[in-house]
Amino acid sequence: LLKPESQFDLEKFQSQLRRNKLTKKLHRELGTWPAAAIAWSTSNDPQSLELAEQIRGLKKWYRGQVDEAGKHRDHSESSELDFPPTPVVADVIDDFYQPPHQDHDRTALAWLDRFWQCKQDSDQSPAAVSRTLITALLLPVWAARLNQVGFSQLCQSLMHLVENSQYDLLHEPDQYLAYQIELPAIFNAYLWECEIDLPLHLPANWDDCEQWYQSLTKLFDVEGWPAPEHISALPRWLVANTRIAIWNRWRELEIPEHIQSAWEWILRNGMRLCWNRHGETLFDGDLLNLDTSLLKAWRSLTTDDDEKQLIDQWLGEQAKIKVVTPERSVLRDTACTAVFRGDWRHKSPKFAMRYDQAKCWLELTNRVALLKGACLPEFQLDGKHLPFQKPEFELNCWHSEDELDYLEIEMPLSHGFVWQRQIAFARYDRFILIADALLGEQSGKLSYSCRFPVASGLEVRPESETRELYLYNDEPQALLLPISIGEWKQDHTQNQFMVEDTHILFRQHQLGRAMMAAMVIDLDAKRSIRPRTWRSLTVGQSLQTAKPDQALAWRFQLDDQQYLIYRSLGNIANRTFLGVNVYSDFYLGRFDRDGEAESLISIE
Repeated sequence: LLKPESQFDLEKFQSQLRRNKLTKKLHRELGTWPAAAIAWSTSNDPQSLELAEQIRGLKKWYRGQVDEAGKHRDHSESSELDFPPTPVVADVIDDFYQPPHQDHDRTALAWLDRFWQCKQDSDQSPAAVSRTLITALLLPVWAARLNQVGFSQLCQSLMHLVENSQYDLLHEPDQYLAYQIELPAIFNAYLWECEIDLPLHLPANWDDCEQWYQSLTKLFDVEGWPAPEHISALPRWLVANTRIAIWNRWRELEIPEHIQSAWEWILRNGMRLCWNRHGETLFDGDLLNLDTSLLKAWRSLTTDDDEKQLIDQWLGEQAKIKVVTPERSVLRDTACTAVFRGDWRHKSPKFAMRYDQAKCWLELTNRVALLKGACLPEFQLDGKHLPFQKPEFELNCWHSEDELDYLEIEMPLSHGFVWQRQIAFARYDRFILIADALLGEQSGKLSYSCRFPVASGLEVRPESETRELYLYNDEPQALLLPISIGEWKQDHTQNQFMVEDTHILFRQHQLGRAMMAAMVIDLDAKRSIRPRTWRSLTVGQSLQTAKPDQALAWRFQLDDQQYLIYRSLGNIANRTFLGVNVYSDFYLGRFDRDGEAESLISIE
């Protein structure tokens, strides 16, 4: 597997790697322990969860190797074995292991055994890829504990993975990043440290940074977003690229500005998707284990002052500083993704939506997850289903400012109808409006039905006389108000707002050519238990009352604060409601202390 003309000396490589200084440098560069750099992101599949348990066992063993690499110590006080040795391990001990071997070292041997088994079985699962990278990360430790034959076989096995990897970046991104970018970077770093020429069979024009940049440009757009189907993998790819940056820095390579900028965009988006201190990410993505080592690695690698300040806040070093930038909310239409954040604190409200090919996934969190899952409405005209005509969303409007973020998308349906979804996220007023409008030219009985997915662990509690619903988790977390239908259950209409299994079912009916179903979610838990109400308002146009399929308006109250919502369902015209004159498609306002309506947003 080695170049015939290479002067690469495995014995010298092993001897150099055994140096205590190098192992300590490895320990310092990659955090609490090297495998932590792999464990920064954890997939949700069973194999990766099993790997996480094994990593914890390897961690105990590694701690005994950091201070005195290659030196035998008394391990009489070592903990019990984390894993029983397999038959393969028993064979390996005498052939490959540096005597004297201790029982506690069988944990590490079991790890190597699993590595060789995965390689023999051509296992390319995320867990197997992580196992390979951790094995390579620990080369200085293996150099100290394995004999020459064992270390030689291990190195050649890892080199074989590099030299024979033929993965397609777009279809096998995890394997490509691991075996064609990161594994060579690890070898290059150790060989550079040992002053040994590269022994790998790589192209003559191989350039670590350029290979890295090519992978970034193919997996991410210019603002660091992957394709919609890969959003959930962004945390995993972020930490992979973080490790690659660390290895390049170790070799004292100067990272070009365009590569640094690309990596920082990915970092910012990864932080946007992280919604709690446990590292859970939006869209059911891979976990980001936000331990100190990862945050400090980010801080040392980024050149952006705003991101450094934000990371300091997450580290708790400047907890009182309110970070305004970078932008809290973002829309990336090419990734079909929108993320709204109250602020950068983990406890602040967050709403995210992914829309792509007639699929719509929404997620709302406020200290805990509230809504989470697919959420696509169904419409009927005179009892007949209105299917989507073209499964592609179109972005109508995106507006983001200090007080409020607004998003509007649409998709065409059959019979000339159009479905529009509007999201208004009131950052300081702590509520969110989710509205679905059906617009068309054909008149008839219109029906709307949508199932909003309730996050696991929550209980939905209805009120006895009114239609609002509470989301409970030991205590109230949020209050849902269906403002487009009557407040009181005794109205005896066909409209419904109720619990059905693990969803909230919202049904509404209306005669005409257009309709709108709207729900307000109060995210202030303390305020939600105080008085609230809502009413439909009369909309005037040219001294006449506008029809319900022309324009609608509502007033809703949360404690002592009152708000107004208006929506035109036809042509825009000069209209009036509750003394407010509008000429717009959508209006959201708030009454000030003097009783005057002030606009939060107006879309013409």
